[in-house]
Amino acid sequence: MKIALALLALILIGAGCSSPYYRLDPINRTAPLRANASALVAVPRDGADRLDTYEGTGKRIAQAVSMAFSNRLQRVEVMPRFEQQRVCLAAARAGSFDYLIIPAISSWTERENDPSSRPETIKLHVTTYDVRSSGKVAFVEITAHSKWATLHGDELEKMLAKPLAESVIWFFSPAGTPAPVGVAK
Repeated sequence: MKIALALLALILIGAGCSSPYYRLDPINRTAPLRANASALVAVPRDGADRLDTYEGTGKRIAQAVSMAFSNRLQRVEVMPRFEQQRVCLAAARAGSFDYLIIPAISSWTERENDPSSRPETIKLHVTTYDVRSSGKVAFVEITAHSKWATLHGDELEKMLAKPLAESVIWFFSPAGTPAPVGVAK
């Protein structure tokens, strides 16, 4: 009986320490985004730390951003690979998209002794441009952290799902809606 209670306590403690936390700062927009619009999502460069580049992480981030926006927009597509902003803007114009969404990894901290491309901390900028004017219409900086008690870190998509969803909801919400801030440690 004592062993069963001890195991249950360990499971509950582990579950409480395994969810990621994040900060959305700064987050801003010029006006609510239009739901009847379309968007092209750029692929950022792959995540990298001082020693390694984590192949495929840029495409995974673009897919996560695409998933978050696809619940709100009529059409969302992802570029096939990393391209410079001017190339992405030209592709968005050629494809008759309303928005160009450019995620960019500004910081990637890998878990020590875990070369699995599961970051301990990631800082991601997501900028949305109006394709016609080339003007910035929305921006968020997401700092997501994996909790310390996970055995091998959190999956990249799991770390970004909630902060991306909260950001996107706010981008489409009516003017005057308070901006989300994230979940503290």
